[in-house]
Amino acid sequence: MPPTEHSHSHGPPEPEQFGAAFAIGVALNVVYVVAQIVFGLAAHSLALLADAGHNFGDVLGLLLAWGAIYLGKTRATPRRTYGLGRSSILAALANAILLLLAVGGITWEA
Repeated sequence: MPPTEHSHSHGPPEPEQFGAAFAIGVALNVVYVVAQIVFGLAAHSLALLADAGHNFGDVLGLLLAWGAIYLGKTRATPRRTYGLGRSSILAALANAILLLLAVGGITWEA
Protein backbone atom coordinates (compact mmCIF):
# COMPACT_ATOMS: atom_id res chain seq x y z
CA MET A 1 0.00 0.00 0.00
CA PRO A 2 1.57 3.35 -0.97
CA PRO A 3 1.98 6.05 1.69
CA THR A 4 -0.88 8.52 1.80
CA GLU A 5 -0.65 12.24 2.26
CA HIS A 6 -2.31 13.72 5.29
CA SER A 7 -2.60 17.27 6.47
CA HIS A 8 -2.62 17.07 10.24
CA SER A 9 0.38 18.00 12.36
CA HIS A 10 2.10 15.86 14.98
CA GLY A 11 3.72 18.82 16.70
CA PRO A 12 2.44 20.80 19.68
CA PRO A 13 -0.65 22.96 19.17
CA GLU A 14 -0.10 26.51 18.06
CA PRO A 15 -0.37 29.26 20.74
CA GLU A 16 -3.47 30.73 19.04
CA GLN A 17 -5.34 27.58 20.04
CA PHE A 18 -4.64 28.02 23.75
CA GLY A 19 -6.90 31.03 24.43
CA ALA A 20 -10.08 29.08 25.11
CA ALA A 21 -8.24 26.41 27.11
CA PHE A 22 -6.63 29.04 29.34
CA ALA A 23 -9.96 30.84 29.83
CA ILE A 24 -11.75 27.61 30.81
CA GLY A 25 -8.90 26.53 33.07
CA VAL A 26 -8.76 29.87 34.85
CA ALA A 27 -12.55 30.06 35.28
CA LEU A 28 -12.86 26.52 36.67
CA ASN A 29 -9.93 27.01 39.04
CA VAL A 30 -11.30 30.33 40.32
CA VAL A 31 -14.66 28.69 41.08
CA TYR A 32 -12.83 25.87 42.87
CA VAL A 33 -10.70 28.31 44.91
CA VAL A 34 -13.76 30.30 45.99
CA ALA A 35 -15.57 27.10 47.03
CA GLN A 36 -12.54 25.94 49.03
CA ILE A 37 -12.29 29.29 50.81
CA VAL A 38 -16.01 29.32 51.67
CA PHE A 39 -16.07 25.73 52.94
CA GLY A 40 -12.66 26.06 54.59
CA LEU A 41 -13.83 29.06 56.61
CA ALA A 42 -17.14 27.41 57.45
CA ALA A 43 -15.43 24.22 58.63
CA HIS A 44 -12.45 26.02 60.24
CA SER A 45 -10.23 23.83 58.04
CA LEU A 46 -6.66 24.99 57.56
CA ALA A 47 -6.19 22.15 55.05
CA LEU A 48 -8.91 23.51 52.76
CA LEU A 49 -7.57 27.05 53.07
CA ALA A 50 -4.05 25.83 52.32
CA ASP A 51 -5.28 23.97 49.25
CA ALA A 52 -7.17 27.10 48.17
CA GLY A 53 -3.88 28.99 48.39
CA HIS A 54 -2.19 26.32 46.32
CA ASN A 55 -4.93 26.38 43.70
CA PHE A 56 -4.82 30.18 43.63
CA GLY A 57 -1.13 29.80 42.80
CA ASP A 58 -2.19 27.56 39.92
CA VAL A 59 -4.58 30.28 38.72
CA LEU A 60 -1.78 32.84 38.84
CA GLY A 61 0.50 30.40 37.01
CA LEU A 62 -2.10 29.95 34.26
CA LEU A 63 -2.50 33.72 33.95
CA LEU A 64 1.27 34.20 33.82
CA ALA A 65 1.61 31.52 31.13
CA TRP A 66 -1.25 33.05 29.13
CA GLY A 67 0.41 36.46 29.34
CA ALA A 68 3.78 34.99 28.37
CA ILE A 69 2.26 33.38 25.28
CA TYR A 70 0.73 36.75 24.35
CA LEU A 71 4.05 38.55 24.86
CA GLY A 72 5.91 35.80 23.02
CA LYS A 73 3.98 36.63 19.85
CA THR A 74 5.36 40.18 19.69
CA ARG A 75 7.56 40.98 16.73
CA ALA A 76 11.20 41.90 16.89
CA THR A 77 12.09 45.58 17.18
CA PRO A 78 15.43 47.36 16.88
CA ARG A 79 15.62 47.37 20.69
CA ARG A 80 14.33 43.81 21.23
CA THR A 81 15.85 41.88 18.36
CA TYR A 82 14.11 38.63 19.38
CA GLY A 83 10.84 40.21 20.48
CA LEU A 84 9.60 39.01 23.85
CA GLY A 85 9.75 35.31 23.05
CA ARG A 86 11.67 34.51 26.24
CA SER A 87 8.96 35.92 28.50
CA SER A 88 7.87 32.36 29.29
CA ILE A 89 11.09 31.90 31.27
CA LEU A 90 10.29 34.94 33.40
CA ALA A 91 6.72 33.73 33.85
CA ALA A 92 8.00 30.39 35.14
CA LEU A 93 10.34 32.18 37.57
CA ALA A 94 7.51 34.40 38.83
CA ASN A 95 5.30 31.34 39.29
CA ALA A 96 7.99 29.58 41.33
CA ILE A 97 8.43 32.63 43.55
CA LEU A 98 4.67 32.88 44.13
CA LEU A 99 4.49 29.21 45.10
CA LEU A 100 7.37 29.64 47.53
CA LEU A 101 5.58 32.61 49.10
CA ALA A 102 2.41 30.52 49.44
CA VAL A 103 4.37 27.71 51.12
CA GLY A 104 5.92 30.24 53.50
CA GLY A 105 2.50 31.61 54.41
CA ILE A 106 1.09 28.13 54.99
CA THR A 107 4.08 27.22 57.15
CA TRP A 108 3.70 30.41 59.17
CA GLU A 109 -0.01 29.75 59.81
CA ALA A 110 0.49 26.08 60.66
